[in-house]
Amino acid sequence: GHIEAYTKLAEIIVGRLDVMKLAAEHASLPSGRLDPNRHMRPVIAGVGKWLLRGPLNDREIAAYLSVSRAVADEGGDFAEAARYVVEAMLQSPRFLFRIESEHGDAAGEPVGDYELASRLSYILWGGPPDKELMRAADVGELSDPRRLESQVNRMLGDPRAVERSAQFIQQWLDLDRLSNLRPNPEYFPQWNDRLAADMQEETLAFFRDVAWEQKRPLSDLMNAQLTYATPRLAEFYGLDAKLADANSKPAVVTNQPPATRVPLSQRVSRGLQVLYTFHERSGDTVRDVSGASDPISLKIQDASAVRWSDEGLTVRSSTLIASQSPASRVTESIRSSGELTLEAWITPANRTQSGPVRIVTLSSTITARNFTLGQSGDRFETRVRTTATSPNGEPSVTSAPGTVATRPVHVVYTRDRAGKARIYVDGQPKGDREIGGNLSNWDGQFRLGLANELSRDRPWQGTLHLIAVFNRALSSEEVRLHHSAGPRHQSASSGSLPVAQRFDPAGDRVTNDLQALYLFRENSGDRVRDVSGAGEPLDLLVDNPAAVAWEASGLNVRGSTLIATPRPPKRLIDAVQQSRAITLEAWVTPADIRQDGPARLLTLSSGSSLRNFTLGQDGNKFEVRFRTTTRSTNGLPSLAGPSGSARIGLTHVVYTRNANGTGILYIDGQEKVGGATDGNLSNWDSGFLLALGNETTGDRPWNGQYHLVAIYSRSLTADEVQRHYAAGPRPEDTSSQLLRYDLASVPQRGGLLTQGSLLTVGGDEASMVTRGLFVLHDVLYSAVGSAPPGVDTTPVPTEPGLSQRQVAEMRLADRSCMGCHARFEPLAFGLEKFDGLGAYHERDRHGNQLREDGEILFPGESEPIPYKTAAELMDLLAGSDRVRMNLTRKVTQFALGRPLIESDAAVLDQIHAQAWNDGGTYARLIKAIVMSDLVRKRRTSIGP
Repeated sequence: GHIEAYTKLAEIIVGRLDVMKLAAEHASLPSGRLDPNRHMRPVIAGVGKWLLRGPLNDREIAAYLSVSRAVADEGGDFAEAARYVVEAMLQSPRFLFRIESEHGDAAGEPVGDYELASRLSYILWGGPPDKELMRAADVGELSDPRRLESQVNRMLGDPRAVERSAQFIQQWLDLDRLSNLRPNPEYFPQWNDRLAADMQEETLAFFRDVAWEQKRPLSDLMNAQLTYATPRLAEFYGLDAKLADANSKPAVVTNQPPATRVPLSQRVSRGLQVLYTFHERSGDTVRDVSGASDPISLKIQDASAVRWSDEGLTVRSSTLIASQSPASRVTESIRSSGELTLEAWITPANRTQSGPVRIVTLSSTITARNFTLGQSGDRFETRVRTTATSPNGEPSVTSAPGTVATRPVHVVYTRDRAGKARIYVDGQPKGDREIGGNLSNWDGQFRLGLANELSRDRPWQGTLHLIAVFNRALSSEEVRLHHSAGPRHQSASSGSLPVAQRFDPAGDRVTNDLQALYLFRENSGDRVRDVSGAGEPLDLLVDNPAAVAWEASGLNVRGSTLIATPRPPKRLIDAVQQSRAITLEAWVTPADIRQDGPARLLTLSSGSSLRNFTLGQDGNKFEVRFRTTTRSTNGLPSLAGPSGSARIGLTHVVYTRNANGTGILYIDGQEKVGGATDGNLSNWDSGFLLALGNETTGDRPWNGQYHLVAIYSRSLTADEVQRHYAAGPRPEDTSSQLLRYDLASVPQRGGLLTQGSLLTVGGDEASMVTRGLFVLHDVLYSAVGSAPPGVDTTPVPTEPGLSQRQVAEMRLADRSCMGCHARFEPLAFGLEKFDGLGAYHERDRHGNQLREDGEILFPGESEPIPYKTAAELMDLLAGSDRVRMNLTRKVTQFALGRPLIESDAAVLDQIHAQAWNDGGTYARLIKAIVMSDLVRKRRTSIGP
């Protein structure tokens, strides 16, 4: 029930909270035996005032003191008492609800300062008051209108106000609807979760720009000639890339806290049953963070057998990590769907453990299971029980030999309803099999376990980074996306995890003076594309494609080859010579630490003794040779990193040289060696080729995996190098990069109603009914009632091949329909050229010529107003006071968290007049609301 859920949530929060640090902010930490009254009273008063948003009364303090006394009676210490007291506070009604007294004489009266502080913070920020607001409440400043206004202005200038406003647009337009939208794939094959996310982000970024960046009236949301789109969405809309501002990249606000928000383009959540990210760092519990209503957390039976770290949970010896009761929710969900996915990010301790040893299992013994994902020596093995297999889930599905490695590995097993089972390793399919039957014979009494069989006789050793179970089969594309995203809980400071482990969704990389960028995402072919966007691309050609393998994480060079530009990169050479500065950057995974020469990672040269620069590997260290007028044509003397700086593992290598001649070599974000490289670059040879993986003469091969290579015509700063290291080797895919588009030359688009997030309300057929009702209800604040009794509501018969407008006009010509439909369907006529997902067409799929003219009858007016284009319709809406009043009502309801009632009307009119006289911006409107009696006063009732 709810009580149990609140208890579990409080335990989770306290488990992650530094309670002693919190207690120390309010009292001196004691030594010796716990004295509840002396030690805990100041903690209870101070922490309670913060958590419960106001001072505690004597009765409340006494109740929490009784908790600490119970701990003391059992021999507990101060830390234990503090934890239990905080847990109790997190479950109290004062924490869970905003409780306000409504007793009085039935007349409105001002709310107290603490209640007003709470109202302000939740309306403006969506969270509890900060210290400054509580200070103002302590001294009674919020009762003074001038000081109250000063606090409101301060709070509106805080980024939390922008984040909170995004929740308004999210709720008003029901943007979450997009994640559940499933258009007919026959009509809309291009639809996917990423496009849905793009549309949602478009609307949120558009709102932020209009409401906060430009501070325009909210009514301009109807016709502002701009939008934000990813290249993927822009292509879907048919927007010319030339209209995009390449320098725009807003940090789009959402209704989710930054710590939990995961872009759909990186991990999918549909069908997720359990998710373990191993970020607890201590204790004997592994928590399910899937967000499921009934989380299935796991207990570690022998905590001494494991070690917590930033990378996850390392299992060093035999133990069992299992649910305390049957995982019946998972069993029932997968049994019902007939599909499943098992996903694991792990680092096996060795390649000899077998049995198979259990990585994740839903079973009871070595011969009875619903599923098991395990390791058998140098391959992975999965057993899934069906009506066509043994109770032990045999025959099993195994990956190819050699797919187990003692490094971070991404392993995924999928089985669809048709019985197609497949194992992926690091994003690539490595084994498949047809497993017939269904899952009706799954046992609901099995528990979920990690790192061992439930009978404790198949132990696995290694590090667990992420485990997930879905009740559907992820697609190959989704598996690759999950591999690209990596185990996202991981800290950016670790250098041992796989490609994209440190993926930063903000794409925190600098682009100024970028000359070449290779991300190795081609997946096939003999060309590595320069995606820097800096003039003519410096694409590279692979002269021996058989020596390389394209993988989801990059390009694996397994034999001798040359990857080079077909002609000298004159643009790059000229830029570096002019600036006299350079940065060479590479994310690589060396195949071994024996290759030397140095073996060429990145070179601009023509032989073993002629170069402009070379970044190479010389055994267990990296080396840079850089030619200047005071150095040899071979770039000697070189700058070499310390021994051990090159290793078999993911590594970030950066060399910078500024215009003054100072060169620095960084490894994994840290400066390792530096020195002067005096002279200038006037002796650089403009005839050299740019190459990877070898010298241009083919005699210095390098083997390993390329994840990213970049060249700048300037020296990155130490901070920028660290930012690139933190961002990781898989920077944001530009297909998900939001850019601002100027729509002044695109008259058919502009304003909310021309965005996919809104146009999809019409469904696959772009229904005039649902689109028109949306405009009537949610833009014009009006409604249409049910048909009168006795009216025939049978839909008017239509003919196949008609446009939606032609169908609507048939309804409007029908006496039994026109009375109601005439009020809303014409409101959507101007949107007819947009299909069910928002793409623009002159003709529909039947070949009908589409139109965008019509007329709009504003509620309360007697005559409709004609318009010729969608742009004219948007301008009419933006200029309508009916629309402005609707926005006032919507924002007020959002702020108060309740529907408006008749007695609110007079104050609402005052809010509307004040806000729109002041410019009608979101900030002005929300300020007028919080300064009004709807917030500063409470409705009271006569008490007993």
